[in-house]
Amino acid sequence: MPVDKSWISLSSRSCEEYINGVIEFVDYAFQRIKDEDMKIKCHCNDCNNRYRRTQVEVTRDLLWKGMRCDYTRWH
Repeated sequence: MPVDKSWISLSSRSCEEYINGVIEFVDYAFQRIKDEDMKIKCHCNDCNNRYRRTQVEVTRDLLWKGMRCDYTRWH
């Protein structure tokens, strides 16, 4: 089943569609990690893939700071 990415470009980060998109993306990403520290690179506008964060931190950052609009390739 293809992953829905339409929520990334929504202007309102408080709408239900955006919030659900973040939750689904973070769940998807963390189901596939292999690192023992249980962290992934954060794709929010501020972290810009530079910092590794926990699931709670990534969710918070994406909800507050927004997702990078150019992030379209999901493994």
